[in-house]
Amino acid sequence: MSFNPMFSNKKTTQKVTGNASNVRILGGDKPKKERKVRSDKKFDIKVPLTEKQRILIRRLAKANDMYPTHFCEYLVKKGLSRKVPVPKVKSEYPSSSPLSFHVRLEERFLEKLDEFCIQWDCSRKKAAYRILLGMINAEGESLYGRTF
Repeated sequence: MSFNPMFSNKKTTQKVTGNASNVRILGGDKPKKERKVRSDKKFDIKVPLTEKQRILIRRLAKANDMYPTHFCEYLVKKGLSRKVPVPKVKSEYPSSSPLSFHVRLEERFLEKLDEFCIQWDCSRKKAAYRILLGMINAEGESLYGRTF
């Protein structure tokens, strides 16, 4: 008689295949738990731009020692935080442009952007484009004396 089952003479007929996570429980499955969503999750908005606007953003970002994507995110957040109304954009919305920058916003900024979408009756992209260009015009005038 041995205490270790490995050394016992009895043969076991039970086979274990697969991982324990693959084993199903008879009598019903457990209810699946939903994954938690991060509290600081960011939502990505791809803002289309013209070539001139993209070049100006890159110059302004370099002048502020930032990456263009982070600079666009900074400008949109700053524009959403201001209490000043955003003026209409003079240029046409480049909907078919392959050139763009991403703006990643937290949920609280996305809610503010959605309010502008409702107010202006447009999409998130168009609202972000309008806010971004309004802020670029404000920043661009101070550095280069021109607007788009």
